[in-house]
Amino acid sequence: MKNTPNLKPMFFHGKTIDGYRYTISGIIEKNILSMGIAVCGHGDHFCRSKGRLISSGRLLNQRSLSHGRFYIKLESLPEKRDFTMFTDHISMYNNFYKKDLLQEFGLK
Repeated sequence: MKNTPNLKPMFFHGKTIDGYRYTISGIIEKNILSMGIAVCGHGDHFCRSKGRLISSGRLLNQRSLSHGRFYIKLESLPEKRDFTMFTDHISMYNNFYKKDLLQEFGLK
């Protein structure tokens, strides 16, 4: 299995402008950053393990669906596929409102 991509997701936990917590999981395959998301609802308590489970489920198990999933085409194949590169692309979501974040990932 020489050409098998590394499907171990990276995770980012953040907070929207209006105070909702979220978890984004991501993997890089070739020059595409694929992401899945879990967002806390009104009255939910933030739980890292539950967020990781939901977001990675949307990322890995629903590969043919777009519900809860988003892709970013990277300009070129990054030499280093590390967490810093991942967070550079993901941290912008801290400047979103919950409704905009859900819309970006096709959840509403």
